[in-house]
Amino acid sequence: MADPVTYTATLPISRPTVERIAVLLHEHRRALRTRSRRRSLGCFTQAVLFCRWMLHATRVRQLAADHHLSLSTAYRYLAEVLDVLAEQAPGLRGALLAAKIAGYPYVMLDGTLIPTGRCSAPSTARPHPGCRSVVVRQAPPPGRWHGGNIQVLS
Repeated sequence: MADPVTYTATLPISRPTVERIAVLLHEHRRALRTRSRRRSLGCFTQAVLFCRWMLHATRVRQLAADHHLSLSTAYRYLAEVLDVLAEQAPGLRGALLAAKIAGYPYVMLDGTLIPTGRCSAPSTARPHPGCRSVVVRQAPPPGRWHGGNIQVLS
């Protein structure tokens, strides 16, 4: 293979946002007592990796290659950032208290299950060769749905 072409890209996100994610990761690592230089990526680079995945929908395989990581490590790093950010979200009790303090007379809780197939393919490309198109003509037995459970408190 010929020499690969290297390029730079700009993420549509402010630097303070990425730095905040990096600080949260640093605090998380400190709480876990992770020793210095034991990770392949620093906190800021891991935050950038996460932002590329979220904002540009960069494939995990490409992220892993770009940062010289194994595929499983790249997935673990993304999951770690998701966990760290999820810890920042208020729980139901906190959200209800904030709504009460703000003076809202009521709140609504709604949710839905967005069914998906077991395989995924980017929406702009042909389906992945390992995926077969399946048309579901009737609802599968309970517990057989694959998908995302989205819940909103408004």
